[in-house]
Amino acid sequence: MALASVERHWPEVSGVLGTLGIPKELHSLWRAERHSDHYYTSYKPLMGAVARPGNQIMRAERNGKVTVVKEYSFQSTKSYNSGLKESSILQRMRHPNIVEIVSIFKLDRSQSNGLPVICLEMPYYAHGQLDQFLNNEKPNVLAVKHIFLDVLKAIQHLHVHGIVHRDIKPGNILIDKSGRPRLSDFDISVETQERTTMMYTQKTLRVLSAQMKEQQQTVSSQKVMLRQCSQGTATFMAPELSRGPATFKSDMYAFGVTLDEVTNPNYNDDEHLRKLINALMSTQTKDRPTAEEAQRHEYFEDAFQWKRDERRTCCICMDECYLSEGAECMYWY
Repeated sequence: MALASVERHWPEVSGVLGTLGIPKELHSLWRAERHSDHYYTSYKPLMGAVARPGNQIMRAERNGKVTVVKEYSFQSTKSYNSGLKESSILQRMRHPNIVEIVSIFKLDRSQSNGLPVICLEMPYYAHGQLDQFLNNEKPNVLAVKHIFLDVLKAIQHLHVHGIVHRDIKPGNILIDKSGRPRLSDFDISVETQERTTMMYTQKTLRVLSAQMKEQQQTVSSQKVMLRQCSQGTATFMAPELSRGPATFKSDMYAFGVTLDEVTNPNYNDDEHLRKLINALMSTQTKDRPTAEEAQRHEYFEDAFQWKRDERRTCCICMDECYLSEGAECMYWY
């Protein structure tokens, strides 16, 4: 039984969860009975999954149901608290194109610093990463456009609520069994209202400076590797990040790089696609479209054709019309 389910009858439960630093908005997801990885019949590292240093991605199975567990290994109380941010964002930003959160729980095997291992459980998305899905399944061009549109809807949802993802890339777009994309990995995402001090900007610049120095010292054979920092993945980072923090516009740049990477070479013979990618990857932030504007780009024209060709019936006069003729009844005056 979830400990949080009895909270309204037993107020002291809030105190127990509070001592663990679990925000109130996550109490309904807390599962006290999963204090050991022996809760699952199978619990092992997920093959091919890449996690940030100190974290692990596990494949968990119980009663024939497979889920994914992300283990957070915290080095300090501060990082422990910030690690719960991903759970909070997923809980508040629920959307058909964002990964779902199933539960959170604590493993008893504490680390050397005395902090517990906090775990975030999510569904297992059968088709894996976007690039793998496109290479393995080879969907048609129209299906690919619908995938890109769905990702843009997820990005728009985040931006409307003031959240910068900071690490959009093919590996963070998962495909479920129905072929629907899910944006994932929010542990370095930032809510814009948090960035109101010079201290944040200075910290970001220090991280970027260190990363750029590391890049310059890396041999050419290693440059193709995706290196992670607190600002995102180097290959997908917008040029202005060398001067300041991530923004909605830098998210759009990363989406442009993502399109460029996953459409090459099988889907890149579209002139409109190239125009969209060029706009998203513009060095001038003002020239990059927002997530909402990108959905209206001419590249997606035929993705909406079925809606325009669909016949609808007016509930007032019962006349039939096509959506392409407009949604307003011309006789309703």
